[in-house]
Amino acid sequence: MILFGCGLALRWRAASPGPRWWRQWPGDDVRCRLSSTLLTGAAAAAGFATYVSLEGPAADHAPFAASLVGLAVVSVGYLLARSALGQLGMAVAAFTAYASLLDLVDVENTGILGLGALALGAGWAVLAWQRLVAERRFALAIAVTFALIGAQTLALGDSTAENFLGYALTTLTAGICFTAYARSREWIVLAGGVVGTTLVVPEFLHDVTDGSLGASGMMLVAGITLLAGGLTGLRIRRSPDLSHSGTAPNAT
Repeated sequence: MILFGCGLALRWRAASPGPRWWRQWPGDDVRCRLSSTLLTGAAAAAGFATYVSLEGPAADHAPFAASLVGLAVVSVGYLLARSALGQLGMAVAAFTAYASLLDLVDVENTGILGLGALALGAGWAVLAWQRLVAERRFALAIAVTFALIGAQTLALGDSTAENFLGYALTTLTAGICFTAYARSREWIVLAGGVVGTTLVVPEFLHDVTDGSLGASGMMLVAGITLLAGGLTGLRIRRSPDLSHSGTAPNAT
């Protein structure tokens, strides 16, 4: 409560004069960032307090309840004072809430955890695309990270079906990243596409060849894939951006 009150007071001092000071109006950026840090700390403290208070009478529900409380407080804090730290706190709290919910209902399948991470990545991509968050590039980084973690969780699963589903989802994520880069020229999605491609090709070849390529062969494949992904990104960067020009190139 003390951290939240101090963050709220700093946000009020940082805001431009007006009847609705809690909106993201121009003001003191330093105080706004400090306010966001305090509000994010308040969310962590609130979650910890909830966990401790429920540890005895309802120990099984304590992690889920604590993550929900932390997510609620950090979300309110982000609406009051936006920063990359606050957005990161929301992402961590959301993933923790989902993981603790699976643990609460005794779901031990890592594939379900991976699908949830993919869903969080898609949700963060929508937030970034619709500009519902202030730090758009950072939101894209969170979306790409969630998507790759979710797809790789499936790719490294115990069953063959989960493995091939993970390979397909990693390939789909990389393709979406390259397509998004062609439209937006955001380097973070290009990095996601290159990383996804570099991961999935050696994994797939290792699986279908039963590891016959060996460690040196896998490193060679990974290096070639990394170079191919970088060259693809460079070619996309040099190509004309037709999404904003409004005209098509002349046929030759």
